[in-house]
Amino acid sequence: GAINLYLSASLTSSTILSAGNWYHILTVVRPGGTSEVWIDGSQDVTGSAGTIADTTVDLAFGSWDNGGYYYEGFLDEISMYDSALSAGNIATIYNGGTPADLSGLSPVGWWRMGDGDTFAVLSDSGSGGNPGTMTNMLAGDIVADVP
Repeated sequence: GAINLYLSASLTSSTILSAGNWYHILTVVRPGGTSEVWIDGSQDVTGSAGTIADTTVDLAFGSWDNGGYYYEGFLDEISMYDSALSAGNIATIYNGGTPADLSGLSPVGWWRMGDGDTFAVLSDSGSGGNPGTMTNMLAGDIVADVP
């Protein structure tokens, strides 16, 4: 399937992703509603996904509509930034498909997705101090087969 970034509108990537492969997905949301989807270090699509309209609900990765339509796959090394990222920053984050130490890019949130964590709470390695909670998972769902 394709990547769909939805805030208050929908932006869908032009690349169809294949099951069984790891991909680096990076989304950018700029003030005013311009958004970008980057796949494996290359810009895939630019358009409008709307703006972040509701800051009162929990942030969720791998689901849509505040807890529905669950993604059936693996997620690893999720990070968030509150500043503009350059193409060079994006290349550093992608790192040829191998996750690297992101602390030099000052992420506000950085969830390693199990690296040194204990089920069911994920530590925030960024500056925000917002631990994550694994939902709809079991301790055995954490796998070591990551890029």
